[in-house]
Amino acid sequence: MLAGTWATPPMLVPGSHELQSTRITEECDSSWFVSRDPGETTEHALLGQRKEHHLVTDQRGSTVVQVTTLTSPNGSYIDSTVMLRDGLAPISEATHAGPQVIRYRYDRNHVDVTTTNGDSAPSVTHHEYAYSLFNFEELDLLMRLLPLRPGYQALLPLYSEGDQDAEIDTVQVEGKDRAGVWQVRFADKAIVATYGVSDHTRGLVSYSHRFRVDGPRWKAGTVWRQAFRACGQRR
Repeated sequence: MLAGTWATPPMLVPGSHELQSTRITEECDSSWFVSRDPGETTEHALLGQRKEHHLVTDQRGSTVVQVTTLTSPNGSYIDSTVMLRDGLAPISEATHAGPQVIRYRYDRNHVDVTTTNGDSAPSVTHHEYAYSLFNFEELDLLMRLLPLRPGYQALLPLYSEGDQDAEIDTVQVEGKDRAGVWQVRFADKAIVATYGVSDHTRGLVSYSHRFRVDGPRWKAGTVWRQAFRACGQRR
């Protein structure tokens, strides 16, 4: 390769055997998000998160049911995602926020979205993309199950529920510290995030991200961080 050139990383796709899916167990993690403004040292609590993983075997084989609950002063948000355990290909997803329920059906590069608000008639949209997709709610699990070796890089095709569109982001394994925690970098058009993944358990032990300076001005430079604890443990 010529000096000064950069090779495009390969794309990590749903069903990839590179993902260490056998490390998934029945588990529950709890965390809370805090933020800190540029130049400040005081952190402010934003919201709490509870994430559960359940292993279910049915006619599709071995699947993972992930249930994520976010709580804030403004209410709660619940997301339930079903994915194949081997390779984490998403199958379905449902989100509940107030009277709105959104259901997603995933089939490789196809995503069907059904939105219901209270008693109103459902709205259905169909999307087709050039490549198969993970969904964004799988991101934390994907970071834990990447091949943990220094310098590993990949393009990550994600379906963004918030934008109802596809995006291709990047992941990179930066190395392991003396405590046995791998630093894994994720970047999309809005943020640059660093995940701390335990080499022993493959659990998330730290997380932080910064908004890109070329993103929304009110977010530029703001730091968000997650602090982790076992489910049921008080802060």
